[in-house]
Amino acid sequence: MGTLPGAIAAAGETLVSDAERELMARTLRHHTAEGRLTLDELSDRVGEAYAARVGSELELVLRDLPVTPPEALPPTEVELAKARRDLRGALRTYAIVGLALLGIWAASGADFFWPIWPLGGWGFSLYRQYQRLREGVVGQHHHHHHHGRGGPSR
Repeated sequence: MGTLPGAIAAAGETLVSDAERELMARTLRHHTAEGRLTLDELSDRVGEAYAARVGSELELVLRDLPVTPPEALPPTEVELAKARRDLRGALRTYAIVGLALLGIWAASGADFFWPIWPLGGWGFSLYRQYQRLREGVVGQHHHHHHHGRGGPSR
């Protein structure tokens, strides 16, 4: 089944990249984790995905599985590492601004500790970011801009 390795792509067929094959393998692992595929089926289909030369062969790998948008997949190690780095940077900024506000408050001689307002809300949002990271949810709101202009290419 399929074309011979190295065969010329049929008219209107697009050759697939390693990144597309890797995304397909991640999608198959997700479906296996959800209980839709056995480990043997996973192994066979990942093999098909890596052997695929053109889009139609790659799509055949998902023949009887529901469509899973890439953002529904668990994050990769690279995405998790970036999210941890981003959070560390945000915490550093929070600490610096917090100390500055503390200094201004102390110098102003105000009785009421007003830095609680900016620091409290900001601190809560950083805590939520930390919780999402621990749950393995990474930047769900960032995925819409990865396709350049005009949405996913077909």
